[in-house]
Amino acid sequence: MRNLDKYLEQIQNNESIFPIDSYHTGLPVQKRIKPTYVDEEGNVIQRQKLLVDFDGTIHKYSRGWADGTIYDGPFEDAARAINELKDRYEIIIFSTRASCKENSNCQQQITNMKQWLDKYGIYYDDITSEKIGAFRMIDDLAIPFKGSWDDVLQEIDIAEEE
Repeated sequence: MRNLDKYLEQIQNNESIFPIDSYHTGLPVQKRIKPTYVDEEGNVIQRQKLLVDFDGTIHKYSRGWADGTIYDGPFEDAARAINELKDRYEIIIFSTRASCKENSNCQQQITNMKQWLDKYGIYYDDITSEKIGAFRMIDDLAIPFKGSWDDVLQEIDIAEEE
């Protein structure tokens, strides 16, 4: 009976009872805005997920991991661009900083990321360590596939030389 009471309390507080709903920490996902938007013609459109890497894409990350602090500011226009996208897409920031498998202090890293994003006015709906299914992904280390595996192999060779 205690478990039932716990689940009923979670539901009443708009929390999920399913662990999969929070893919990064096991905590309930807290959506910041509605999952839909209204286009120019007045149609209600479901927002699709847009994954955006944190380090090297939003945070300049000029010294790499260093001691794990978030030491740089954002790339120029990161806040403006993401804020333009937020009405059409669900903005999910991803980073290994949020991985409890990779970092024993993952909860503190998530808190630090949220504070940093808020400080610079960079919008986000959620933070995760997983590259979950999404409409598109913005990542500084990604190699795009454009129909040719030979091009992919060449790109990997160039990246290894750097």
